[in-house]
Amino acid sequence: MDEANPVSIPADPHQETCTEMHLIDQHEATNALYREAIGSLMYLSIATRPDITFAVNRASRHMEKPSKLHWNAVKRILKYLKGTLNYGLRFGISQDRHLQAYSDSDYAGELETRRSTTGYLVKWGSGIVSELAKTAIRCAVHHGRRVLAACQTVKEIVWLNKLLEELTDSEKLQTTLFLDSSSAIQLIKNPVFHKRTKHIDVRYHYI
Repeated sequence: MDEANPVSIPADPHQETCTEMHLIDQHEATNALYREAIGSLMYLSIATRPDITFAVNRASRHMEKPSKLHWNAVKRILKYLKGTLNYGLRFGISQDRHLQAYSDSDYAGELETRRSTTGYLVKWGSGIVSELAKTAIRCAVHHGRRVLAACQTVKEIVWLNKLLEELTDSEKLQTTLFLDSSSAIQLIKNPVFHKRTKHIDVRYHYI
């Protein structure tokens, strides 16, 4: 990888991978090397590089039977890191001590299981303090999936607020949660649940 050309993004948005692809080009990547690479990338994404979290999450789904295509996805992350060695988390001087959170979800993006990928990012001032990307259960409606993602985010916000209260000895400040779905926002604000969304109320209406 020393002579590899850097890339601008850690994952190819047009490339889909699935476990069945190992039948086409198996034995191109060994499990041990693949797992070692994924483990190192996971550590890096948790510690200082949240920008690779989604790409690492996608690549980590194929550790049992990695193929050449999956290995190329890992190499792409390494190429991205090579070109962004100066990237990292920065906590600058800021008067803004509010938490800001962002959550989102795709819809049935996993090819094999048609599960969705949900994620969130929480900032305190100018720095990122928490982030997550994970595969979640199936949901019949897209805005329902985003409500579930928002629910996970709010739970994290509650915990972070309690931690900040204890560490900073200050009152709990208002937190802003950003969503990009008007349907999900309406569903969160509206206490009336209908037949198509009652499963969300039963399992996830924490907000």
